[in-house]
Parts: sequence; structure tokens; C-alpha cells
Amino acid sequence: MYWTFLTVFSCTRPPETTPQEALASASEDVIFASVEKLGAHSYEAILERVEREENRELSFSEEILWVAWQDWDNFHFRRQVDQKIVQDIAVVDHRAWKYKNGSWIEREDAEPYRVELRGSWNAWEQQLSPFEPYLIFESKGLEAQDSRKAEHYKLGMKEPSASAYKLVPKKLKGDVWVDESTAVRLLANVTGTLERGSYSKEFTLKILREINPEIDLQFPKEIVAK
Repeated sequence: MYWTFLTVFSCTRPPETTPQEALASASEDVIFASVEKLGAHSYEAILERVEREENRELSFSEEILWVAWQDWDNFHFRRQVDQKIVQDIAVVDHRAWKYKNGSWIEREDAEPYRVELRGSWNAWEQQLSPFEPYLIFESKGLEAQDSRKAEHYKLGMKEPSASAYKLVPKKLKGDVWVDESTAVRLLANVTGTLERGSYSKEFTLKILREINPEIDLQFPKEIVAK
């Protein structure tokens, strides 16, 4: 049986009345400490952005964030912008390595990279924060995602107040699957638009998280051997 409800988030959230509403609310507050509970896993977020003036395209960019995480002494994250790798960090048996100018360089301390990953992994929060006060989650019921139970939500938004001075959220649609136990987003596909007059910013965000105790951290051979 499907549960159907509409939850509208605002700066002052109404009291949750169903488990589905509580889970949707919790997913907006997830930090990496919640993600750790999933165990070893990989995470990929693909973000495409387009700027337009009326019907004329001004710019297009694609950013990909990939993370493979086993524990805080063994993880690997990579950021790619327009097919160019701009950041590649690997922590192997608590030793930190950074790819720079064509080679892997060992760093003195892994902790700055742990802090960086905790602060930069959440592509959803970074991209959808302007939409958060207007988000609508419509529950479509529990589904299996990667051998875990996840609540499937259809996304929409309520109408925001108009403004002549700032970008205003205008359109949002998509789907997200939220892990029932941790409130972590396991899968998402979202599109949205911000507008100010004839200028607009459009985005598409795709998120895929795979849980696997035997996750391939894709460590380069030259640093594993050292």
C-alpha cells in the first residue's frame, strides 16, 4: 500500500505526523556521521548547470564528485569539472596522498582531508539550499535500493515570493530515495530552475550511492605499493 502526503518545508517546520514526513525532514539534516552508518560504499554526484539569458545559452558546466569510503583511514575522493580532474585525494592506511602535476604526493596529515570530505560531499545541500523552504515531498512508498529499504519521494515545490533583485526558485521536479534506517539519500534525479527577470540558472543533479563491503577504493598502484 502506498502512503501519499505532501510535506512543505518552511523556515518553521510543522510538527511531523507520519513516519514518512519525519524521514523526509531528517534527510534534509543528514551529515556524514549518518552516512558512516552505511558502512563501506561509493557515492557519485553528477551536476550539470546551464545559464541562460532569455533563450540564449551563456554557459554550460558539468561537475562530478566521486567518493569511495571504507573508513576514515581508507577513502578516496575525486572532483572533476568539465572533464578535467581538479581534485584527487586518497587516504590509504591513514596515510594521505594528493594527486598534483601528474604524480601522487604524500601529505603529512590526513586529518585536513577528512575535514574537507565531511564539508564537501553533500552536493544535494549545496545545490538545493535555495529551494529548501519550498520543497514538497510526496511519498510513493518503500522500495528496495541496493538491498536496503528506502522511501521513494516525488519532489515538487510551492510558489515562492517574487523578487526583482535576486534569483528565485521557479521550477523543481524529480525523485529521491531515502534510506529508511539512516535518512541518507541513496538515489536521486532532480532538475530545477532559478530565475531573475530574463536570466536563469538551470541544473540537473543525479546521485547514486552503492553500499558494498568489498568496495573498490580505486587506489593507484604506485601509492598502495609504498
